[in-house]
Amino acid sequence: MKIHGHIIKNGIDPDLHLWNSLVNVYTKCGSFQYARQVFDEMPKRDAVSWTALIAGSVAEGSGTQLHAEAFKLRVCLDMFVGSAFVNLYAKCGDMERAERVFVYVPMKNAVLWHTMFNGYMQMEDGEKVLKMFCEMRELELKFSKFTLSKVLKSCAHLENWRGGKVVHAVAVKFGCELDEFLSCSLLDMYSKCGLADNALKVFVRIKDPNTVAWIVMINCLDKLGRSEAAAEKFCLIRHKGVKPNQHTFSSVVTAATNLGDRLYSEGIHSCIVKHGFESDNFICNALVTMYMKINSVNNGCWRVFKATSFRTLASWNTLLSGIPDSETCDQVPKILSQMLVEGLKPDIYSFISILRSCSSFLNIAFGRQVHVHIVKNGFEGNNFVATALINMYCKSRCLEDAIILFNRLTERDLSTWTVIIAGYHKTNKGRRLFNVSVRCKGKHGKGKKALEAFRIMLDEGFLPDEVTFIGVLSACSHEGLVEEENRYFNSLSKVYGITPTIEHCACMACKLHGNVKFGARAAEKLFELEPEVDYNYIVLSNIFAVREKWDDVAKVRTLMFEQGIKKTPGCCWLEIDGSLHLFLAQDNSHPEIKEIKLQLQRLTRLCIST
Repeated sequence: MKIHGHIIKNGIDPDLHLWNSLVNVYTKCGSFQYARQVFDEMPKRDAVSWTALIAGSVAEGSGTQLHAEAFKLRVCLDMFVGSAFVNLYAKCGDMERAERVFVYVPMKNAVLWHTMFNGYMQMEDGEKVLKMFCEMRELELKFSKFTLSKVLKSCAHLENWRGGKVVHAVAVKFGCELDEFLSCSLLDMYSKCGLADNALKVFVRIKDPNTVAWIVMINCLDKLGRSEAAAEKFCLIRHKGVKPNQHTFSSVVTAATNLGDRLYSEGIHSCIVKHGFESDNFICNALVTMYMKINSVNNGCWRVFKATSFRTLASWNTLLSGIPDSETCDQVPKILSQMLVEGLKPDIYSFISILRSCSSFLNIAFGRQVHVHIVKNGFEGNNFVATALINMYCKSRCLEDAIILFNRLTERDLSTWTVIIAGYHKTNKGRRLFNVSVRCKGKHGKGKKALEAFRIMLDEGFLPDEVTFIGVLSACSHEGLVEEENRYFNSLSKVYGITPTIEHCACMACKLHGNVKFGARAAEKLFELEPEVDYNYIVLSNIFAVREKWDDVAKVRTLMFEQGIKKTPGCCWLEIDGSLHLFLAQDNSHPEIKEIKLQLQRLTRLCIST
């Protein structure tokens, strides 16, 4: 303002350049009112004057009014002014008006096309970006590497590998294929389109790949199930002397997690410590997940978690999410307690993981405490949390509580129905009537109640999925409903278009109603699909045992031995006076094992005598 005052005071007659500079300064300082005043006083204006004022009108909200003035004066025909208006509307998210301005400008330069690209990218409208790219090719316009990069990003978002290959060809034509920036965009596009071999071809052609290119390549291989190759790429990084950063390590830890190799995982951890990234929160969370995957909770996972410099809610959620799949579910109460002590409130994701752990080790007392926390935090109405609660109560044989929760839900999704169906046929308290949308009278078996729930679910318009049918087929198997089970199994593919999985075949292994021939046929199919899973052999062995076919039982056991398959020992959790005790089959490591065995013998004699 002092400069402007000096110009007026000294009677200086500004030329066009000085007028434009004043408008530009005022808009950049956020003084649109003064910029507009100077603009109105200008005896003559050019494209620079208009673009400077348009840039300032974005924050002021007067862009539409300015556009109307420019339209009357036919200034919008200028490609620079038009580009400024396109940019204005794109920033405001009004791509319809931006497109009108774009169409109105007769001569379009690369800046104008690029501005439209930015707008559509901002709105995540990849199809429009590709459409514009095709129009540019027809007009034989030149492409910058930045424009091509944006088109590649759209192809990646749409997983349109054909469009991506066209862009790749254009990049080769214009000689910018080997540009570092564009090469990374090509790698990302091929990765997201699932074309690892094409990505590798691009990567090999890069003369000196930067850190970003290495990261994208590692992520690509890992995402497409080639974790071993991803691990090899990291070894190459170190061999070539490229210094890895936190993003590199984050990608490598993810690859190590999917690879599941203990030695490699521990080696990566050592490398992270060596480079000084052991306190990085993001990497620590990834390491926790990695150690969970290789079942190294006590030795690796806890060590990393305790060493984390600043534990956020995301850190706790990472730890909690891996607990249900490990053998440390009994530690969840301590984890939740420590979490609360540190002043962190669990969110939806925390509670879902905690409830999954409760379902695994069946600590109903702790589960009810968690339920209280959920109510206090206002999450009981959330469908995901409610489904996890229902699942926890069902697995803990508390069907009444599960049904009360189920009936409270205003909206039930497929997962909720699946959980209640599975829980109903498993519980031993299945003589109660299942009150969902109808009141049934008469007494039925628990499996029949599960089927009743399934029929009600269909009546309410929900289509079942693979998991739902596991519950339905299991219910039929438990009730010995052979015809219904066959009918539901056949409807999987014929009616619902679902390909039967291993779990569906396992449900058809007819142990209860003695259909040995059908059970053996189902088991043979399972052996082909999953030859290393012990459960499949045990089910078939039990089917033969029920029919007293001991020779066949021996054959199955011999087959297991020849295949090198060992039965996973059964385990159970017992809660006594608030303390949890874990028992494994054939395990004598409990400190009170002698007293336990004596008590077990006493109970056995008592059962026999009664």
